[in-house]
Amino acid sequence: MSFAHLPACRHRGEQLLPDRWLCYSDRLVLRTGLVPGEMCRSRCPYVDHEPASPGCPEPAAPGIRVEHCPELIAIGVITAPRPVATLPQTLAELRRGGFPQPVHVFAEPTAPVPDASGVVFHRNAVQLGLWGNWVSAARWMLAETDTPFVLLCEDDVRFCPCAALALQHAIDVLPRGRWGYVSLYTPYHNLPDASGPVGWRHLPVGAGTWGALAWCFTRAGLRAILNSRTVRTHRDTIGTDEVISLAVSEVGRKSYFHVPSLGDHTGGDNSTRGHYHGPGEAFGVGFSATYNGYLPK
Repeated sequence: MSFAHLPACRHRGEQLLPDRWLCYSDRLVLRTGLVPGEMCRSRCPYVDHEPASPGCPEPAAPGIRVEHCPELIAIGVITAPRPVATLPQTLAELRRGGFPQPVHVFAEPTAPVPDASGVVFHRNAVQLGLWGNWVSAARWMLAETDTPFVLLCEDDVRFCPCAALALQHAIDVLPRGRWGYVSLYTPYHNLPDASGPVGWRHLPVGAGTWGALAWCFTRAGLRAILNSRTVRTHRDTIGTDEVISLAVSEVGRKSYFHVPSLGDHTGGDNSTRGHYHGPGEAFGVGFSATYNGYLPK
């Protein structure tokens, strides 16, 4: 799985099949998300030089030094069958983003699960759907882990290299009593004003929110959210993004997002339900895949 025979490209992801690579360029509309190496070598006009979005310059990295404490966070990932499996890459992305701790994976009955070191699999007895699987995973993490923070991810996310350090910085500086969730994914859709400083900011999101890809909760905050009327009365099989965000507001807590985004959505045209979700473009030029604004002490 070497990149040596291909031109360097910030948009190319993991090799999943012989000479077939994941591509994250929002300029390419791909049914499977896979491109042949030949496209990268000779025909793709966006290899490593996709134009920046007008008016959205790459934020400067602040270079904040952080003492990383991974033992503070337990990690869970929900997964379901997709036309092209994204779970293996998501697990690799968690490691690339700086998360060394065990990962609990909550899989629907027919979801493929890879043999991966440091991963604990939990197979659902029946199909729960996106919302049901998320809530079930959240409740299991509260009951069976004892860390002060819980990071819940979906199976189609990638991270910049300093994602774990940035989350540690949030743990260090954000008030825990008001902590609803801290999101490692900041879509343009949720960001009404792209100006302002680099770093964590409170966004009062609610109805219409996008992006439950990677949310970190305090234990008390997650328990309050799951006990909220908004969560208890939700009956649809989807809607995690909006319902949890509305519940955060209901219980008097806040939602925090990072500029630039620390994560990106990889499953827009690779839906578990067989339809196109749209790119869900992350804030940061072409997603800041190499952004490294936080450094270890």
